[in-house]
Amino acid sequence: MKKKLITASLLALILSCQSTTVRQPNQETEQPPEIEKPTTPAPVVDDKIEFDFIHTQQNCKVPLDSAKGTYHKKTYCLNTNNSDVKETTELSGMVQKAVEQLDSALTDPKNTKVSVAYFSFSNKGIQKKFCELSSKGVQVRVFLDNGSAGQIDELILNNPACLDPNGTLNVKLSYLGGNTSAGSGGIWQLHHNKFLMIENPNKKVLLNFSSGNLSTFGTSLHLDHWVMVKAPATTNLIRAHQCVMKGLEAAALKAKEENSTGQAIGQSYIAERETCFDTENIIPRQNTPDTDIQIAKALGSEEIVPLFSPNNNKYVEKSFISALNKIPKGGYIYIAIQHFLHPGVSRALKSAAARGVDIRIIMDDDALRGESEVPGVDKMIQQLVLVKGIQIRFAETNHTAGGNGAMMHNKFAILNGDMTFSGAGHYTNAALNVNWENFYFAKNKTVLLGYAKYFYELWNESVDLKYTISKNQIPSLPPSKLGAAFLKSLE
Repeated sequence: MKKKLITASLLALILSCQSTTVRQPNQETEQPPEIEKPTTPAPVVDDKIEFDFIHTQQNCKVPLDSAKGTYHKKTYCLNTNNSDVKETTELSGMVQKAVEQLDSALTDPKNTKVSVAYFSFSNKGIQKKFCELSSKGVQVRVFLDNGSAGQIDELILNNPACLDPNGTLNVKLSYLGGNTSAGSGGIWQLHHNKFLMIENPNKKVLLNFSSGNLSTFGTSLHLDHWVMVKAPATTNLIRAHQCVMKGLEAAALKAKEENSTGQAIGQSYIAERETCFDTENIIPRQNTPDTDIQIAKALGSEEIVPLFSPNNNKYVEKSFISALNKIPKGGYIYIAIQHFLHPGVSRALKSAAARGVDIRIIMDDDALRGESEVPGVDKMIQQLVLVKGIQIRFAETNHTAGGNGAMMHNKFAILNGDMTFSGAGHYTNAALNVNWENFYFAKNKTVLLGYAKYFYELWNESVDLKYTISKNQIPSLPPSKLGAAFLKSLE
């Protein structure tokens, strides 16, 4: 009997397991199976490049006739007690902005590095900030021109306050180019780069490039400008500057070799930079064809593209002249430049004027008095003012201001409202091909608007000279292409 009961029980169990009836949970005693909670979506990566633009300005009013309320504008002011103008420069907008950005390095000092490549660096406010960064462990790499030796010795190199708790100075300094006496090569080039880069692994890279130096005058008294960029480390723009730093490191090592010539030092920079460019697929670069196509590609993806000197194939010079030659009839080219001696650029402007392009140029009046740092600029000016369609105005600066001179030190071109060309270098063969320089084409609206407004301001505050009215031309007129409608279109 027991065997029959056991058999019947097993049979019932087997049949219940084979049933196709879906068993519904008892709502009072059973809960439905737990539904898997959705995972938190990955944070959206911000891969956009952010742009900002700032500049110094002619904001000091010196009375011409107080009774009539008329003033003569200059690019510098003395303190009220006529003491050294350098004491006022730490309060400039550029210095405050740079210090603010450098403060970001303190959020992760052990993993953040600051890279600096400039012609000169004498601004005390920024030097004090570099000292603080070093004391907190931030690695600061500085490259300057040989002619700037000694500018940061007192506040950084010889200052115990800049040492970290381990007694280490985290600022490493090298001098390149210029007055190098390494080996038998003597003088070859100026190290004239102008950029500052802050790499924090937890944030976008901060990159500033400028016409002005990190000098007392460059940050405050000269007429200069800065483009400030926040960009992901993966961008072509940032990776290019990282390659440049590798090139500068290679040059600094080459300079230490016995009997190393200036030319060998410069070529070691080019070789390391271009090797890195090839590895990282940076565009444009000097050893690949179709530079214009590469530039257009980079502009299409990032709205900015960097180019560098020295170079062995004149790709910076060629690309700038190519851009000038593409401006159509009825278009315009508006330039602010201190030193202009390049015959190819001059020919391109004359050709543009002949086909009906509106050309305006702002230069420093010192060049007309033979006080330019580069001989021969006055002759270039006298040739250009005779060309119908080219109008030139001159910023009034003071060659002896503060002992060093205030200058119209800008270097930029607005190309038909579509693109800008700017950077550290002048329009000379040395700058475009031989010196250590950084240049940029940009199509970003913030940058375009910044340059447009600044040019308009400079033009209105500059002056004509009598001999600029030649061949029955009327005095220079306001840049009509930069009217209210144009500025509004960029906002």
